[in-house]
Amino acid sequence: MQIKVDDTEGSWEELTGQKTVAFEATEGEHTIYARFKDDSGNTSGYVSVKYYYDITPPEITLEYSETGLTNQFL
Repeated sequence: MQIKVDDTEGSWEELTGQKTVAFEATEGEHTIYARFKDDSGNTSGYVSVKYYYDITPPEITLEYSETGLTNQFL
């Protein structure tokens, strides 16, 4: 199996057995491409999956009424 991230041009990363591959991750949408090679060297077309890498923490707004607040547990 061979994989790439974000484009199909250039060289493919060859995966054999179990391997960890690290990619430069920038925030935003990315696409992982994979293709396969048989024992005769024939390469398949690629398949792809899109994902969104989000490193922005969520913003939360909490609104409450100060009336009726106590420091007692329920």
